[in-house]
Amino acid sequence: MKSVIDALRIESGAFPTHAFDDKLFRPFVEYLSRQTDAPEEFLYCAALMTVQAAIGNRVYCQTGRQQVKTNLYLLLLAGSTVSRKSTAVSIVKHYGRELETAVNAGDDFIPAGACPVGFLMPDSGSLEGLIETMREPGVVKRFEGKGKDKIEVEEPEQKDVLNSGTAVYSEFAGFVDMIQREYNKGYESFILDVYDGQDHKRTLKREQSYIKNPCLSIFGASTMTQFRQRIREDDKHTGYLQRFMFCHVPESSRKRASLVEIGEPDREMEAWIVEALKSVYLAAKQLHDGEHPFHLSDDARAVYQAAFDDDQQYIKRLGKGNAEFAGMLDGYFGRLDVMKIKVALIFGVVERVFSGDDGFPSVSGAAMQRAVDLIGYFQRSTERLLRDEFKFGKFDRQAKQIIDKLRASGGSIRRRDLQNGLRWNSREFNEVLQSGIDSGLWNAADEKEQSGQTSKRVQLCETR
Repeated sequence: MKSVIDALRIESGAFPTHAFDDKLFRPFVEYLSRQTDAPEEFLYCAALMTVQAAIGNRVYCQTGRQQVKTNLYLLLLAGSTVSRKSTAVSIVKHYGRELETAVNAGDDFIPAGACPVGFLMPDSGSLEGLIETMREPGVVKRFEGKGKDKIEVEEPEQKDVLNSGTAVYSEFAGFVDMIQREYNKGYESFILDVYDGQDHKRTLKREQSYIKNPCLSIFGASTMTQFRQRIREDDKHTGYLQRFMFCHVPESSRKRASLVEIGEPDREMEAWIVEALKSVYLAAKQLHDGEHPFHLSDDARAVYQAAFDDDQQYIKRLGKGNAEFAGMLDGYFGRLDVMKIKVALIFGVVERVFSGDDGFPSVSGAAMQRAVDLIGYFQRSTERLLRDEFKFGKFDRQAKQIIDKLRASGGSIRRRDLQNGLRWNSREFNEVLQSGIDSGLWNAADEKEQSGQTSKRVQLCETR
């Protein structure tokens, strides 16, 4: 039987707005709230990822042999009636660009000959494009002279390097589709490898790419239906999903606003936000240039350890009733555990900026407690999703097969070709096909062939 604490832990799904400070995050979100009716949870997540982008790989905390950086993978999951998920994601892109302009405009920030500072990964759409953006310059070979005097010479490659930045996907389902394509083979492994911030080497066709001090963050949004249709049962048990924080809002508590109810951007507030983000960037840069890592204060260590012990006890109690689920959840909690330190670092940099502290960089107990409270929300969200949403029954597996066939055929296929390709019996095929139509996954329409006969064509719905 679950204890009262365990029951409350699962059921308490309220987003911990108290975890965010009054100096930067709250004014930021209050301002955003006047311009969109997106769920408040989404706006706080957007603010968190915006501030994280400004910090990047300039700050870390040494724990054992690992240098924990601030990069995060965060996904907004919206219910069918929840709108503005893409709006929340676009906030990071907007302020990332504004910050790039502000920082690169100042001669004091960019030394002569250095690469311009970037905070957003380009929308390359391919693994090769991402690696090309992040890798260090190599050596370029060229030939000089003619005939017998022709010689090969090597010279340093000239290229900009962006090894720290946030990749933003307003439609995360499209990103999942993209990384599963043949030309992006290895994309999933790459984002797993660079998550821990270790230097990355990749050899391809006798050429080696070297990424130094990577700090890749991913921020995206999707409807629950779209996301659930793209993940597989195996994904639940691998490190891929375990590295994501999920902010799931089944129903928004905010009233839908009309166009005339939504406020316009305020020039002064926009300038204040960009200036605050620039201050965060400069504080992080100063620590990086001075080679000053953050350390956990004794209070922060105590708060973190208490939370860790509580998680372990919870998993142990859960295992007495459902060992298989507890084992799976333990893998997710293990990944979320390090995010407590990542978020505490973000909060610590903001504290440093707004307190004017320029001393020894240390994470306070208060910052760690707020990080623990926030990650506790993501832990509860993950547990509910694994229990209630990321389930794969027979229909889910069969629907996935039909969707894969439709995608492979450009989004539509003749009904009889689909049935022949699946080789199911007619009754089973008809039942699954109709269930998918009723669920809005695909539709079936009459199509006149060149012979004059009419056939049925199955097509993925446009909302996908």
